[in-house]
Amino acid sequence: MFLAALVFVLLMSPALPRGAAADCPMNSMSALGVTQLSSNPSASMTQSYTCTADGFPDHASGSVSYNLASGFVTLTVNGGLVCGGGAGVTTHDVFTLTGPASGSPLSFRAELTVSSGGHGGPSGASVRLDGPSNSSPYAPFPGSSTVSVPIQVSPGSPFDLYVEGYAFGGGGGSGGASVGAWLSFPDLPPGYLLTSCQGFTAGIPVPVRATSWGRLKTVYR
Repeated sequence: MFLAALVFVLLMSPALPRGAAADCPMNSMSALGVTQLSSNPSASMTQSYTCTADGFPDHASGSVSYNLASGFVTLTVNGGLVCGGGAGVTTHDVFTLTGPASGSPLSFRAELTVSSGGHGGPSGASVRLDGPSNSSPYAPFPGSSTVSVPIQVSPGSPFDLYVEGYAFGGGGGSGGASVGAWLSFPDLPPGYLLTSCQGFTAGIPVPVRATSWGRLKTVYR
């Protein structure tokens, strides 16, 4: 049910104009040994193949989707007794925090809500900042859980954020596996807005106070 909802959001979320992603980082998707790169805010791929087991055909399939404006990634792999493989995704987006000036960097976290299921091999997802030393653990498989990474940044300063996921299924009768993950920033300080190169937004900026015409004349007199 969770993965069906994720797929619906991915299909219904409006895509940004192609030019908006021209300067955004590259994302990587792979399924059953085939890799595709894209700087678009959303993309998907599906691969399948057939092999033979004791003279009978066996099948494997894998699919990957991401939508960076909505913060979703999904992976699904299905296999048989002999055919199997994996799927993976690494997304890369650049975020900028805007809001009132701060004397010191603000602290909040990037959180990934992960739901996974099936009877495949190890599968999961994680979130990390630029560099492997600031990475969350992978969410356990199967089940639903959250993983997070702490962030400290000053308003106006950009930071790079990556979401990684993988799923394995098939071969040896292990069946399939699916992973869905959703990015959020649940403790973003009030009055601040977080935006990304690919159109993700979180938070509410401080509203601008209305200024009377009389006050404006006083300021600029």
